Amino acid sequence: MLDLSFQSCKTVIPSLLKVLIQQFVKGELKQVKLAKAVMQAAQTRTNILPLQFGVGVKADHMFGSEDLLQIMSHLGFCISYDEVV
Repeated sequence: MLDLSFQSCKTVIPSLLKVLIQQFVKGELKQVKLAKAVMQAAQTRTNILPLQFGVGVKADHMFGSEDLLQIMSHLGFCISYDEVV
């Protein structure tokens, strides 16, 4: 089972990225969300982070729009439509 808890999300953030983001962003939740977005943008498409996976699946279930998922994917907020289905 995939662990999507806040604690597990915090543990996979590299320490140097965490230190950098803490200098600019207040609030732990915002820091984790920004770090996850940076990590997803910097990694190859073979590695899918739980946050982007969860957002993609939830958006597909709620809206069922391929165009919406593709736009969100290009902006780095979720996985692509092809990866969801």
